[in-house]
Amino acid sequence: MKLKIFQSKTKSYFLLRELYVLIKGGISLPKALELLALQKKDVSQELLKIKKSIEEGGSLPEAFKQSGLFPDFVCEMLVAAQTGGSLEEIFLKSSEWLSRMEEFKSRIANSLIYPSIVISLSLVALIIVLEFIVPKLRKILLSFGYDLPFFSKDAFSQFNVSSSYHTSVFNLLPLVNFLSVDEKLKCKVL
Repeated sequence: MKLKIFQSKTKSYFLLRELYVLIKGGISLPKALELLALQKKDVSQELLKIKKSIEEGGSLPEAFKQSGLFPDFVCEMLVAAQTGGSLEEIFLKSSEWLSRMEEFKSRIANSLIYPSIVISLSLVALIIVLEFIVPKLRKILLSFGYDLPFFSKDAFSQFNVSSSYHTSVFNLLPLVNFLSVDEKLKCKVL
């Protein structure tokens, strides 16, 4: 079951941590759910449904699963708690795991920001060079009256003065293909 849109795993972490503290303090699970429902207005209905289901004799893991507030692994851990584990310890371990996962996701997202900025700026610089500097350089070299070397002619034919931004990008496709193919197949171009 997917988490509710307004309920993130971070909030699940806090709910589990608060349940751990309340139960460790000697408060029964239904009373702890009721107290949390009074504090957390955005999830109060779901918490009260869990409480009602438990009071009616329903399965604890099933009540948590149907609420949609918690990931499936929490419900599976609650099954383990029913067979002899400590309920408050299950809440603590689940909240710690969710906390580590949030930290891990945050680190990954933060580590991808810098490379994506560098790649974006590099592409912008490449487009500027290909659209503005290469055509001017071609004019300067041709104004000297010398025959251009083969590689220069080839490069200038790839990035013709009359080409637009889109054409230049499409002209890069053979180069990208050439650089991305296997070493054995490097001579193949689109």
